[in-house]
Amino acid sequence: MPEVWSGASPALVTAPLTLLACYALWARADLLLFADAGESPPTRSAAAGQGD
Repeated sequence: MPEVWSGASPALVTAPLTLLACYALWARADLLLFADAGESPPTRSAAAGQGD
């Protein structure tokens, strides 16, 4: 970080931060995908509104 303050390229900081942000978003998407996969799909009668 001190290199950036002394006039070096801001890419020294932005590149790793971009990779970390992408990794966090990818991990969140994986967790959402796996959470949805564990739920059972609705039955045909419940989906049609004939649950009673």
